[in-house]
Amino acid sequence: MEVKKVVIVGGVVGGASAAARVRRLDEFAQITIFEKGPDVSFSNCALPYTFSDVIDQPDDVILKTPMQFEQQYNIDVQVNTTVVAIDAQAKTVMIKRQGQVATTIVPYDTLILSPGARPILPTVIAGIDRPNVKTVRNVQDVRTIQAYLTEQHVHDVTIVGGGFIGLEMAENLQQAGYQITIIEAAEHVLGTLDDEFAQLVHKELYDHGVQVILQEQVTAIGATQVQLASGRAVTSQLVIVAIGVTPVTELAVQAGCALGVTGGIKVDHRYQTSVADIYAVGDAIEVTNRLTRQSTRLALAFPAQMQARHMVDHLYGRTPQYQGVIGSQVLHVFTLNV
Repeated sequence: MEVKKVVIVGGVVGGASAAARVRRLDEFAQITIFEKGPDVSFSNCALPYTFSDVIDQPDDVILKTPMQFEQQYNIDVQVNTTVVAIDAQAKTVMIKRQGQVATTIVPYDTLILSPGARPILPTVIAGIDRPNVKTVRNVQDVRTIQAYLTEQHVHDVTIVGGGFIGLEMAENLQQAGYQITIIEAAEHVLGTLDDEFAQLVHKELYDHGVQVILQEQVTAIGATQVQLASGRAVTSQLVIVAIGVTPVTELAVQAGCALGVTGGIKVDHRYQTSVADIYAVGDAIEVTNRLTRQSTRLALAFPAQMQARHMVDHLYGRTPQYQGVIGSQVLHVFTLNV
């Protein structure tokens, strides 16, 4: 009997879900996950809630460890390991482990890309590379921010961006006792909301002591303040940038996979890329809006989970109907559910 070799790049929502579904449908498949970070299978939606008393420790958002994957599902998870190149003709990937110079070649029958998206850091902002500028993408980011808050005796935190991550960080850090300022370039926070609804969110933030500065651009970040385009300065010892994400597509492009009009990896209804036997799911891909039929990107966990499930079903002869995404979302802001 021929054993299918399934290699998965990225071990968070899309990658972990794909691995679990393959094992559910194929008890003999050889499944390997390569994750460049130290953690896999964690709830990225829950990351902001580790800063208040909602979640006690960052490690509590990790659902499965590599050892648990091995013991419970016979899935080989290799963390701190980067896939540096794909040879689509030979059907191999080249991997490099953290701290090592040597590389290793690993063959695959099916390759699944779930590299996710990285936070946008505008290089036009002076000081954007300062040590007091952070982003929130994974468990390691949370650990780093928590250590910085304590070691640097931070009192004032500025959050650049009034989207989901920005508001969740504002809520939880405020509840942890920090003075919070949100800086948003648009007319209101939460760009997916109508203006009238956004005003309710503004009032909720104001009522809980969060300063909201709208229609302002950050021009420079220093050790103790953030400079705005208007000339105004905001006192801040820590800056969290949450203005959006961009898909991680370098590996897919190197393998010859086409990108879509939005810059995400282009996939068909089976989540197959333009290269045979290479599939992609999650924040890195381009999807279709179910209502407008226009191409879009949707950086949400549940769609990534369902994409992984449907993609693996197709691999094993099942035919779920992909009808596109709606993009409905929910957010908790103090006493509001948005």
